[in-house]
Amino acid sequence: MKRKGIFEQRVAQTIDQHQLLLYGKRYLVGLSGGADSIALVCCLKALGYQLEAVHCNFELRGTESDRDEIFVRDFCKKQNILLHVRHFQTRTYASNHHVSIEMAARDLRYQWFRALLTERNASAIVVAHHRDDNAETVLLNLIRGTGIRGLCGMRYKNDDVVRPLLDLSRGEIESYLAELGQGYVTDSTNWERDATRNKIRLDVLPLLQQINPVVKQTLHELAQRMSDTEVLYRRAVEEAVARVFHGDKLSLRALREESGAETVLYEILAPKGFNAAQVRSVYELDPDATGKIFESQEWVLLYDRDYLIFRQKNQILTPISVEELPVKPGLVTITDDLVLQIGLFRADSYVIQKDKSYLCLDADKIKEPLRVRRCEQGDRFCPYGMKGSKLVSDFLTDCKKNRFQKENQFVLTCGDSIVWVIGERSDRRFAIDNQTQRVVEIKIVGF
Repeated sequence: MKRKGIFEQRVAQTIDQHQLLLYGKRYLVGLSGGADSIALVCCLKALGYQLEAVHCNFELRGTESDRDEIFVRDFCKKQNILLHVRHFQTRTYASNHHVSIEMAARDLRYQWFRALLTERNASAIVVAHHRDDNAETVLLNLIRGTGIRGLCGMRYKNDDVVRPLLDLSRGEIESYLAELGQGYVTDSTNWERDATRNKIRLDVLPLLQQINPVVKQTLHELAQRMSDTEVLYRRAVEEAVARVFHGDKLSLRALREESGAETVLYEILAPKGFNAAQVRSVYELDPDATGKIFESQEWVLLYDRDYLIFRQKNQILTPISVEELPVKPGLVTITDDLVLQIGLFRADSYVIQKDKSYLCLDADKIKEPLRVRRCEQGDRFCPYGMKGSKLVSDFLTDCKKNRFQKENQFVLTCGDSIVWVIGERSDRRFAIDNQTQRVVEIKIVGF
């Protein structure tokens, strides 16, 4: 069998084994003009798949970028393959979004690819990453610091991106193109050592090959084993998370009973943007640090007694629909979740309801409009059943309310006085007594 046949047979085997492509479906192939992508297009076309090529001109290498585009256009014309080309202002994007040039190019490329997927009714994006790329990725992740996921390297299929060449080496790709007599272009920046990946390719891997000549294959196989391991690991983590995490609360007591507790915590916090140092700080929290706050870009984490409580930063407090309460029978919607029912009664026929969801007031002690607002710092009231006054914040602490709950606590006021910490305790100064003639009852009917 000719070398060409062997190469294509191995690619077909990878496709079948990992269920990457289907005949009759349309696929977009990333085509830079380099050896890898040219070999991918040639091979997939020979195997009979329906392809459209996609080329990005990032305008980073001057005339060399233009040379690549011209080459790709000519190649696709000869191969009778539909080509999509787009130019990007990559440096401007990187500056505006405060990311590296490499990350900017990646973002722009995949944003466009995914838009084309819909536009062209294509099934997947096919890219030309190969075994050597995978070895570099594993080393790069290891150097930067990683867990099991990073050691898995590149995946054959990652959502809508597939990699049919992942079992082939760069050397095998070049041999395949030589057999075909097919040329390609070379990106000169691949030989610049200012990029970490290039240093790994040009310096680190050659040194490792002196110790183990097949180190690239070894690293690739490691990635495959770790991918299988991650499936088991992910299942165990999901089961542990279900045991310790409920709603927006994580039980630290339950967490400490788990094997690999800090790892479980990392798997909960890392996807929410918390770094390894923050995870360690949370894990080593002093029990007396109740009220301590940790923040990532999108999340706020509150330590409250034996719990960690999560809240998204963009979680806006529900606006108050009605601030002033009319002292007359009827329903009043304060927020989407808080609805109050107001009733008026004669004192001699009224039966006091001993329930935190009820408030009964002496109507004649209300000299100013009743208003609803959120609790504010410094608020003080005279709790019914207690002597003296107390800060509302301290009262809520005694009620085991956490910081987030305090921020969303409503109070009912009359002038400068707090009449009711809604749903918790009334103020004794407005309570009914033996002199009361009329009673205002306010009842929570939705909360």
